[in-house]
Amino acid sequence: MTKTINKQTVWLKLTLRIFSIGLLPTLTVYPAFGAERLKFNYGLLERSIPISSLETYARTGKVDDNLAAYRKYVDKKQLAQLRKVLLTRIPLNQVEVSQFLYTPIGERLLEKLGKVIQTESNLSGFYAIRAALILSAADQKDFTLLNVLSKFPASAISINLNQSLAIAEALQNLVNQTQNAVALINQQSQQEVITVSTLNTVPLMDLGKNGSFRFLKQTITLNDLSRKRIFPADIYLPIAQTPRPIIVISHGLGSDRTSFAYLAEHLVSYGFVVAVPEHPGSNSQQIQALLAGIADRVTNPRELIDRPLDIKFLLDELTRLSKSNSIFRGRLNLEQVGVVGQSFGGYTALALAGAKINFEQLKADCPALENTLNVSLLLQCLAVNLPNAQYNLSDPRIKAAIAIDPSR
Repeated sequence: MTKTINKQTVWLKLTLRIFSIGLLPTLTVYPAFGAERLKFNYGLLERSIPISSLETYARTGKVDDNLAAYRKYVDKKQLAQLRKVLLTRIPLNQVEVSQFLYTPIGERLLEKLGKVIQTESNLSGFYAIRAALILSAADQKDFTLLNVLSKFPASAISINLNQSLAIAEALQNLVNQTQNAVALINQQSQQEVITVSTLNTVPLMDLGKNGSFRFLKQTITLNDLSRKRIFPADIYLPIAQTPRPIIVISHGLGSDRTSFAYLAEHLVSYGFVVAVPEHPGSNSQQIQALLAGIADRVTNPRELIDRPLDIKFLLDELTRLSKSNSIFRGRLNLEQVGVVGQSFGGYTALALAGAKINFEQLKADCPALENTLNVSLLLQCLAVNLPNAQYNLSDPRIKAAIAIDPSR
């Protein structure tokens, strides 16, 4: 008897652990549960919760007898989070959901979830998840997790807790790695501040405030005929008597050159020339085209090559303008160039600084990503579809690079 009770206790704790450390919030983006009952399998053990119990709790806040067995394993905050997740409207429509789920990255995510969320016959839930999401998204006013439950084409859905725990653990490891990295950076920065302040009696500048330089903003259009690629760039020029160092900002996937306008204006106020190109194959227009049904993918693997080449071409164009255009003449110091990039732009910055695509490592790592829901890694693995060649993506004009949350 004691052994049976212990197994049940372990099972319940494992079940609630999935909810508490982040799997359920993940499923608000890719939700998919069953129609009448939600079954949890852990080894030979199986328990289930009626969907009606979850709906009653979500709509009224009442915990019935079926859900009460789990209540003692979660606190009020976690229960409130569960209720919020069940009722939060997903701000996507049917076309947007369909387009994403039929992309390679969308299908890869469905494959991962299909190993966790299965039909009552313990078969992959790949097609059932996609069907439920698309059907539910047709009702935009009630596109919620509860609505997805009612659309799932099965009477019961089986959740494989072994697979769930592997995914949850991987997600938690990513969170821990990020938190540890941020803590280490903060610690080192504080140590440097203390060291500088003890060696220098001059008060440190408050970089949180704007600098004293006024500036002009020019938008140029670049046309790289060799790649048949046309893209704009905003150039922020400080009003100064001497050529100024240049900082290039590369935006992330689904973003555009306006996303970091605040940073560009802040940097130019300190006397830097700031150039912010827009990468046409991975900007907000690309994502909008995908969601509108015009494009068939999140981004092309070729963007891993084109993004660094965009910035190399931009620097070539600035070199030309510094000699031929009166607005730019005498303003640019092309011997001192830095690049800042976020996410996909972070990768771009690293590539320009000399980092190479390691095809052998990608071939080894990408097929092994069985339990990941990390879109950054899936994006990175698009590179395996590129020809295995030595791409010249670095630029000797880049003297400094800052990669913020890079795809890696």
